[in-house]
Amino acid sequence: MTDRFERLASIDCRDHIKKKGKFSYLSWAWAWDTLKRECPEATFTKHTFTYKDGQGHVPYMIDEEGFAYVQVSVHVEGETQTEVFPVLNHSNNPIRSPGSFDVNTALQRALVKAIAMLGLGLYIYAGEDIPEGASPYTPKEEDEMYRQSVKDELQDVFK
Repeated sequence: MTDRFERLASIDCRDHIKKKGKFSYLSWAWAWDTLKRECPEATFTKHTFTYKDGQGHVPYMIDEEGFAYVQVSVHVEGETQTEVFPVLNHSNNPIRSPGSFDVNTALQRALVKAIAMLGLGLYIYAGEDIPEGASPYTPKEEDEMYRQSVKDELQDVFK
């Protein structure tokens, strides 16, 4: 492991972890701010894809089943980490025909995961590949948690 990875992995993120239902995440604004303070030359790329008619570009790709994905790369000190992330609804289920807000949210989540691959907050994702059971929340509760998470992210952006 690199010294940079060790340095980023040693940053305590606990006070900045947000919850959405049973999922934990970091605000993209906090993660990017922290990365830039540690690695000022860091940059990122939000990838675009050729639109299905070949005219123009969109910030998401569509798979054979019609589900949408975004891709973000973070570049730090000669290393690039790329994250492909599904566009999800408020219940964390993949969606087809995403709206602009859905795509933007997925891009920001992919950004944070790519940053985590560089070390910052990586431990938050430990165990995420364990199959999840049914949600313990009602659709109404999930909707309210989603609305609150959007408010929290907007507050983080404008602090």
